[in-house]
Amino acid sequence: MCPEKCNGYAPSRKGRVTTHRLVALRFVFYARCDMTPQQRNEHFREALARAIAEAVEFPRDLFVTVLEANLSPSQHDAIATLSVLPAGRDKEVLRALATYRSALKETLAQALRLRHIPFIQWKFDATGAYVETIDATIAELKKKGDL
Repeated sequence: MCPEKCNGYAPSRKGRVTTHRLVALRFVFYARCDMTPQQRNEHFREALARAIAEAVEFPRDLFVTVLEANLSPSQHDAIATLSVLPAGRDKEVLRALATYRSALKETLAQALRLRHIPFIQWKFDATGAYVETIDATIAELKKKGDL
């Protein structure tokens, strides 16, 4: 269902009004209506987060969050920023994502109703490592009695 509630009709590339089922574009879902790039990115991020939660099995002690996802204007590529706790276990996350790559793409295709899934590049946020360092420093200062 289109988030913009356009009832299945949207202008085609040539300016004619067509139904979504007849629009023959590479990515049918995002051709449905005039979504802004920010809306597309947010919708893609939410769908990617749900697909990762459903399709990918991480080790029990890992907590992975999708912070941001940016689609290229051509929608052939995407960059997803992940937060991993505990910090420093990025390689395990990449290994799990590579293992469940086909299941992730299939789940994402069903959620977004896309013909082709963009190539996703994974990026990791270092904020979690910084927070852990600050927490360790505070705990050490409390132990010494300086705080």
